[in-house]
Amino acid sequence: MKNIFGRVGKPFKSRVKLQPYFNPSLDTIGKASSEKPTPNFVYFYLALLVLAIVFGARLFNLQVVDGARNLYLAEGNRIRLSKISAPRGIIFDRNGIPLVQNILRYDIEIIPNQMPASEAERLAILAKLSNLLGQDLASLREQILGKNMYSSDAVVVKEDILQADALVDQIAFEEMEGVMVSIKPLRKYDDSFSLAHVVGYIGKITEEELKDRAKYAITDWIGKIGLESFYEDKLRGQYGQTQVEVNAKGQLQRVIATFPAVKGADVKLSLDMKVQKVAYENLQTATQKGNSKGVAIAMNPQNGEILSLVSQPSYNNNAFVKPDMKDEVYRLFADEARPLVNRAISGLYPIGSTIKPLVATIALSEKVVSESYKIDTPTEIVIGDFHFPDWKDHGVTDIRRALAESNNIFFYALGGGWDKIKGLGIERLARGLEKFRLDQATGIDLYGEKKGVVPDPKWKKKTKSEPWYLGDTYHMSIGQGDILVTPIELLGAISSIASGGRYFAPHLILNDSVKPQVEKIFDENDLRIVREGMKMAWDEGSARSIKGIKDKNGNEISGGAKTGTAQTGRKNQNGDDITHSWFVAFAPYENPEIAVLVLVEEGGEGYASALPVAKQMLQAYFGGK
Repeated sequence: MKNIFGRVGKPFKSRVKLQPYFNPSLDTIGKASSEKPTPNFVYFYLALLVLAIVFGARLFNLQVVDGARNLYLAEGNRIRLSKISAPRGIIFDRNGIPLVQNILRYDIEIIPNQMPASEAERLAILAKLSNLLGQDLASLREQILGKNMYSSDAVVVKEDILQADALVDQIAFEEMEGVMVSIKPLRKYDDSFSLAHVVGYIGKITEEELKDRAKYAITDWIGKIGLESFYEDKLRGQYGQTQVEVNAKGQLQRVIATFPAVKGADVKLSLDMKVQKVAYENLQTATQKGNSKGVAIAMNPQNGEILSLVSQPSYNNNAFVKPDMKDEVYRLFADEARPLVNRAISGLYPIGSTIKPLVATIALSEKVVSESYKIDTPTEIVIGDFHFPDWKDHGVTDIRRALAESNNIFFYALGGGWDKIKGLGIERLARGLEKFRLDQATGIDLYGEKKGVVPDPKWKKKTKSEPWYLGDTYHMSIGQGDILVTPIELLGAISSIASGGRYFAPHLILNDSVKPQVEKIFDENDLRIVREGMKMAWDEGSARSIKGIKDKNGNEISGGAKTGTAQTGRKNQNGDDITHSWFVAFAPYENPEIAVLVLVEEGGEGYASALPVAKQMLQAYFGGK
C-alpha cells in the first residue's frame, strides 16, 4: 500500500551520496567526528501534507459540496432564460359580451446581462441602435449603462412600434446582443358606453407597487383602477419561459425548451350591456340640462347584482395604454369636470325627497305614526322666526299619500315632531338612517368608494362647533341640510325596501361562489306600507309619468318610485335655486327584479330630468317597445 510519500512501513533511504562532514573548529583542537549525520526533512513533509489537505478539501468543496451550484453558474453562461408575457383574462358582461380585448404590443427592449461584457462593444451596439431608432445616444447610454449590467430585467427603449417595423427591426437586432423586440399582450377597451369607471384600465407598474409584488417585473403592467385593479390577481396570468443556448459571444445557438404562458382567468360581470347602453345614452342627453354630470345605476334588489353603472362625464380608458394619447391623459387630469371620478360610488350629495321612503320606514318601525293616521297639513310650519314651507297644500294626508305626493310638512312632523305627531327626534332618525347604511361603504367590488354623512348633534358640535336645532332635524327629514350620501348607498337602501327588508351588498362580478351579504334590517309589514306609498307615487303621484313601461308581451309593468329635488345652496343668474334631480324606482311591484337610481347634477326637478332616464332603463330591461 502506498501513500503520497512512498510505501508504508519501510524506512526512508536517501539516494543522495553523503560527503564527509568537515568541521574546522574540531580540527583546530585536533579532534575529528567519526559520526555521519543525515539531513532532517520532517518540516518539509509536514508542509507538503498541509498543502495536500488544503487542496484536497478545496477540490472536494468544488466538486461535491458546491458542485451543483458551480454547474448552475457554468450553465448560466451558456443557457439564458426569457420571460413570456401572459395574456390577461377577458371581462364579459352577463350575456357573454366581451368588454375588453387582448391585443399585441411591440416594444424594443435591452436586457443588460445579455449584452457583451466589453464596454466598448456595448457602446458600439447602443450607437447602432441610436441611428436605427433616431434616438439620442446619450439618453440611451444613461438608460442602459447606468443600470446593473448583470440584471435580466428588460429596459424598454421604445414603446408600441408598428408590427411591420417590428419585423424589420428584429432582423437588424440579430447582430446586436441583448437587443430584442418583445411582444406583449395589452388591452383595448370598449369606450362606447361609459364603461371606463367600471372596467378601469391597466398601466405600468410603479416602483412602489413593485415592493409588494415579488412576482412582478419592472416592465409589467398592472390594473390601476376599476375591475382591472380589484380583480388583478384573478385577471393576471402566469409567465411562460423560453430557455435558449448561446455561444461565447452571446449569440443564439438553439432553443432548449419553451414553457408557455398561462392566460389569466376570465371574469363575468352582472352588467347587462343592453341596459348599460340605454342608461349611458339617455343620461348623456339628460345631463345637458344640468352641468353635464350625473349617475345612472340599476341593481337586482334580490341579490345585489349591478345591472348597469354609468358615471358622467366619462373618459376613454384607452388613453392610459396608448403612448400616442399622453396628451389626452394630461387633459383628463386637468379637466375641472373631473371625468376620472366615479360619481356613482364616490360622489357625495344631498338627496332631497328620495330620503322620504327611508324616513317613513323608520317612523313606522318606531311607532311614531300608524298606517291609518291622518293629519291636515298646511303649506308651512312656523317655528319662532323660521318658516318651513311645502310646495303645495296637500290637505288631509296619511303616510302613503305623503310619500306619493312628497309632502314636506308630513315628513317634518315625522322627523322633528309637529302638532299631535311627537316625531322621531334626531337620535332615532340618525340611528335609523344608519341601519340603511347611509354612513358606510357598501363594499362594492370597486376601489375608491366613499361613505355618506349622517349628521347628529355630536357630529355638528365636532365639525361646525355649533349646537343642533330643531330646524336641522326638519331639514334632514326631507334630505336637506348636512346629510350626504353616495348614489350607490341610496340605491342599496331603496333596494332593501323593495326586497322586504333584506340588504344585499352591491357587486359587479357574476359568480355563484359569491355569497351576497344579506341582512334583515326592518319589519316586512312596515316596508309593505312604504312600498304601497311608492306605488301610489308611480300610479298617480309625483312619479306618474313613469307609467307606460311594457314587457315583451305588451303587458304594462307596475312598480314603486320616488322623485327627489335636492337644493345645492346656490342660485342661478335668475336668482332661482340650483337643484339636483333625483329619481329612484323598482319593478315589477309584486316581485321586484330591478331597482334603478338616476341623478342629474343641477338638473332641476326630479320628475323632469332624472325620471325619463330611469324610464328608458326599465323599458330596456323588460324588453318591450
